[in-house]
Amino acid sequence: MKKDIMITSTDSFEGYSIKEYCGFISASTSIGTGLLTEFSASFANFTGGSSSAIENKLENIKEDAIHQLKRKALDRKCNAVVGVHMDIDEISSGQKMMFIMTASGTAVKLENYDYNEDIPNVVYYDDLVNHSDAISLNSELDKIAELYESNNNPETEVFMEVLQKLDNVDPKEIDIEKYLKCIIYFNGISYGLMISILNKLDTNSVFQIFCKILFQDSENNKQRVLNLRSSKNFELILKHIALNTDYNILYNYMEKNNKYFDTIVSYKLLENKKEYFLQTDLECLEKIIELLKTNYYPNKLDSVNMNSKICVCGNVIDSNSDCTCSSKDYINYNTYRKKVNVIKTLNKLIKLLDDHYKNI
Repeated sequence: MKKDIMITSTDSFEGYSIKEYCGFISASTSIGTGLLTEFSASFANFTGGSSSAIENKLENIKEDAIHQLKRKALDRKCNAVVGVHMDIDEISSGQKMMFIMTASGTAVKLENYDYNEDIPNVVYYDDLVNHSDAISLNSELDKIAELYESNNNPETEVFMEVLQKLDNVDPKEIDIEKYLKCIIYFNGISYGLMISILNKLDTNSVFQIFCKILFQDSENNKQRVLNLRSSKNFELILKHIALNTDYNILYNYMEKNNKYFDTIVSYKLLENKKEYFLQTDLECLEKIIELLKTNYYPNKLDSVNMNSKICVCGNVIDSNSDCTCSSKDYINYNTYRKKVNVIKTLNKLIKLLDDHYKNI
């Protein structure tokens, strides 16, 4: 008979030995209590006495968090989780309150534990419902994305309703490309909800698809991308995505030399804060600086002024003149200054990283 995945708050199981540690895992689930007035009496006793309404809700989300933690262990072909810890956060705003329960631990493989790691025919009811909901919501996202393609905007309330539902489905079921296409160009979304969903998605996939979408639009609909300059929503999205910038992916897009993509996307990603760095980032950052100094970079730095424009070939010419190379491809003085600022920012970062890795 198949046994369940075992969990413990300790670092071992009596009678079993751990043959492999497979990494830290965590799972979160949340539930809203609705109006605080509904629970005013029970909430008053929350820290000191019984509170059946809230206790029932907390028990439900605790069981769900543990269930999700076991599923993550199963995804790693593990049969147990050690060092399990439960955390609960309470968030209240106005008349509403939300509890977030997080279960975390280390996924392990136990020796001599009779558990079938491969369960090809098992499916959970919750997963069936979740998959059905996700298909419907991804379809709604597709319709919203089509509206943007035809330069129409969806109704804010409709879009927000879709996103609120999307926040409750398994993130693996979310079509990342459709989701990003919607939130990039929609300027009325709640930032908190937007980040809540983004945080659940695979960061590498998000960054790669984010760049893909905006590069394609820079090639095919440059005015649409240029309009993002005045979008506060896009600024917030980009700042969040910059935390996980993959410099190699960004470099590959910058090599394609699209000045609209570079100005609206690349420069801002490079200026914003990245959460952590790898030693390999150092070499890639140096390559990016070399690339920035290749196209639209003046041959004579002291010849640039506010009335200048810089040709793709590097010639600096008056804003009303044409370049001798016959190209009509220029950047203006403001864009040039942005590029210079990015180079300065990267040089400072490279020095910090270089000093750090020299001292290791």
